[in-house]
Amino acid sequence: MFQGRRIGALPAILFLFVWGGLLCLSTGRVGFMPLDQSIVFDGAWRLLSGQVPFRDFTTPDSLTPILLQVLFFKVLGVNWFAYCLHAAVFNGLFCCVVYGLLRSLGAARGTALLYGALSGVVFYPPFGTPYREQHSFFFALLAILMATAATSLPRGRRSRLLWLFTPIALALGYFSKQIPTVFVVPVLLLYLCMRGRDLAVRALLWMGVGTLTVLFILLVSAWAIGVDREWVRTFLFHLPGATGMARIEGLASPGRVLVSLILHRGYSRWADPGAGVFLVLGLCVPAWYAFVRRRFHGAGTFRNLLVFLTTAVFLAAAAGALFLDHRWSSAGLLGGIGAGWLIVTGIGVILALSPGRRLRLIRRSLHRSWPEVVLAALMSLMGVAAALLSWQAYENSLALVFASVGIAQVCLMRLAGTVSEDLTGSGIRRELSRRLVRAAPWSLAVLAVIQAWSFHQRVNVGRTVHQLEARSSEGLRGSLVSPDLAFMVWDVPAPARHDFPPEEHAEAFRETLRFLRDRDASFLLIGDSSILYALARRPSVSPSLWFHPGLTIPAQGTGAFDRYQGRLLENMDRYGVRFVVLEGERTWVETRLSNFPVLVELVLRRRAGEFRFGPFTIVELSDESGRRPDPETACLRAGVRSSMRRAGDSFRTP
Repeated sequence: MFQGRRIGALPAILFLFVWGGLLCLSTGRVGFMPLDQSIVFDGAWRLLSGQVPFRDFTTPDSLTPILLQVLFFKVLGVNWFAYCLHAAVFNGLFCCVVYGLLRSLGAARGTALLYGALSGVVFYPPFGTPYREQHSFFFALLAILMATAATSLPRGRRSRLLWLFTPIALALGYFSKQIPTVFVVPVLLLYLCMRGRDLAVRALLWMGVGTLTVLFILLVSAWAIGVDREWVRTFLFHLPGATGMARIEGLASPGRVLVSLILHRGYSRWADPGAGVFLVLGLCVPAWYAFVRRRFHGAGTFRNLLVFLTTAVFLAAAAGALFLDHRWSSAGLLGGIGAGWLIVTGIGVILALSPGRRLRLIRRSLHRSWPEVVLAALMSLMGVAAALLSWQAYENSLALVFASVGIAQVCLMRLAGTVSEDLTGSGIRRELSRRLVRAAPWSLAVLAVIQAWSFHQRVNVGRTVHQLEARSSEGLRGSLVSPDLAFMVWDVPAPARHDFPPEEHAEAFRETLRFLRDRDASFLLIGDSSILYALARRPSVSPSLWFHPGLTIPAQGTGAFDRYQGRLLENMDRYGVRFVVLEGERTWVETRLSNFPVLVELVLRRRAGEFRFGPFTIVELSDESGRRPDPETACLRAGVRSSMRRAGDSFRTP
């Protein structure tokens, strides 16, 4: 029977994979964000060039997508199509994982297929190319799928394997980015506890074995490739941890949370998927009352006190939302949230206190769905937390919203089935009532489809994540800049192109790239477009994947910063750097040449010439004697450059 179910699911899985991949390829190729879209590209190029993480360069995250991107570059060459295809493949896989999750929680095939397809709209198409948050969301959801699938299987080898591999998925997500992966651990622990103590103990035992296995593999791998332990401590744990704590402290102000969450343009209308977060949380209220009534059935006094306190908190929250909506005209949908919260609180009180056989059936159904309701709510809150604790566009944090709404619909359909079976009467009237009750949860699906369509038109087609001012012109192709970018529709947000028109910026980028490729010498980029290293087939010189003070660059005046500057100068000498390329006056996160005093002194002392192409300034350096090194001498000084160029050319597709 199980084998038949798997074969029957193949057409749906194949459809979702193709749907997700093609959707991502069709929209993700438009636009270029120099900072975010260079990280994985440059990281994979470094690995292809022989560099090793935490030995030759540092990064606080993105290791998993970088390692995977190497495979795509190996097969298809170092080009933008291979880059976009990586994201498209994972978008298709994400649709399949959502399908599998909903099926493991009891959803019908049609429901799982619908929400799997809708999830492909909000997962990777907003960004379009491999990115740390998206891969983190993918492996987080994969870990949740493994846990739910293992709980639905009978005790045996298959369930043990799923528990064993869950920490591996979490590790892959963590090395993509710490947030949101770190939130999955408490989510899974709470879910397992709600499913039963014996199950939780058995699952934790096997997950512990998997965790120890992961740690052993990581330690052996780090020792084998010779990573710098101090760099690992500083750039993988200390700086990201300090940055995360600073952002958490910044959320201590309720006003800031309100502005960041409620007043954000994405949460300001019900036709946006972000509103699904509030719908899922709304289901938690009556489910909580039903849980309290059934869980504390024998403790009447404690149960009534808990109901009273819960109601007081919910009513205070609803009243506060309505008051702010009345006094603050720009409060978005606070009024709607407050009114909705009052309604669901009233429904919850009725469920908790009212007698009656039908209400008992409703309470029983909601109590049975309580673990799934909590799981859906926590998954939706993971996206909210990721949006509040990162600098990325909030649209990248909605990856799990339709999976959460899908779980909520599964619970509502279960409730509708319970209610419809208890309807009295006979004839057409009873049958019509049953059909209406069973169809009611599908209103949630209709709303989800509307939200997905609105999101696709506004975000995916409009490329708002990359902050493009208008829809890009298909005529401005990336091939005008480089053959390796032929799959890209060229457009760059105005701040990243330093207010040059798109055509002029593309011309400047092309001329800069041509200049660097024609000179048989390495360069150091102080800017965001680190794809220049791979496109020019030159070694990446910077000690970190991108410039971000406090995250990838230690604070000035510390020993870690002095060591960072020392490694920067060592790399310049190692690769025989002859040019320093300045991309505008500053990077996206306000890094300038002046951030590196030792480098400023070196540039001033050895400056031999200067070339300008739009926002790009190329400073030519003389050798230590003050003479311009001829190309052959520079090539001998850093023989790695020739092999780099040959390696890069071998990866180029015909």
